[in-house]
Amino acid sequence: MSRSSALAGRCRVLPQAPRAFHVAEEESGGPRRNLRGRDPEATIGEDGVRRLIAVVRREPSAAVRERVVRARSAATARSPSDARNAALTARELGQVAPLDTNSRLLLRRAAEAYRITARGVIRVRRVARTIADLAGSGSVRAEHVAEALQYRMPCGV
Repeated sequence: MSRSSALAGRCRVLPQAPRAFHVAEEESGGPRRNLRGRDPEATIGEDGVRRLIAVVRREPSAAVRERVVRARSAATARSPSDARNAALTARELGQVAPLDTNSRLLLRRAAEAYRITARGVIRVRRVARTIADLAGSGSVRAEHVAEALQYRMPCGV
């Protein structure tokens, strides 16, 4: 299943989102444009197309596997009884994934702005710990928390 089809059922429109993004041609008396005044059907030219479809060098599968093995070893070293970050309790997270000031502030502001519950905050911290492990970082930093928050945000935010 592709990521887009997996997310399709989980996306929701926030109540504060504009009701209609595009202004209809009949209403504006001109060509269809989005709220920023850009033509949604504008062409990008041949050079732009080349840049859009350029081959991006990706990390080889063997390198990804090596990072995952190292991340699992780090999790096992922290908690031999259950080597999964997903199994960490809130108390264990405080010990193995303490948040620095910037991370704590970022998570607090996101929790308030997007009404993330206490359970949701714990889930974000677990994911951030896993992201830090995959990055080879001994501590959870704001960049790890920000990435973990992206996975919890509704589509379009």
